[in-house]
Amino acid sequence: MTSGLSPLSSRIPTFRQSLQSRSYVVEAARFGPRGVDAYRRYEKEADALLSRYGYHVERVLEPDSVSGFPFTPDVVKVAYFEEADGMQKAHADPAHHAIESELYPAAVQQSVWVLGRVRP
Repeated sequence: MTSGLSPLSSRIPTFRQSLQSRSYVVEAARFGPRGVDAYRRYEKEADALLSRYGYHVERVLEPDSVSGFPFTPDVVKVAYFEEADGMQKAHADPAHHAIESELYPAAVQQSVWVLGRVRP
């Protein structure tokens, strides 16, 4: 299934920044019954909020195959926050609650999230 997704947040900084300061987020998601349109709505709202805190989507993948996952994801997204505390700041924003409690559950049936940093 081709989702047609591409990074909404393709504004990767042109300046060179230390990879060690970034906080990476990998999302593997299976769309809910409303499909890619609901995911796009979530993505648009989330990107507008998260980008205020240094969030950038680096890659969006459409998996050809998976192994060891409890489901087959429609999309795998690799993103990062410029600073390690970017995600905490985004979560503290009052607008984040609606994204996490309403838009994401309406868009996604299952997901797995991996958070981490680049190790030297």
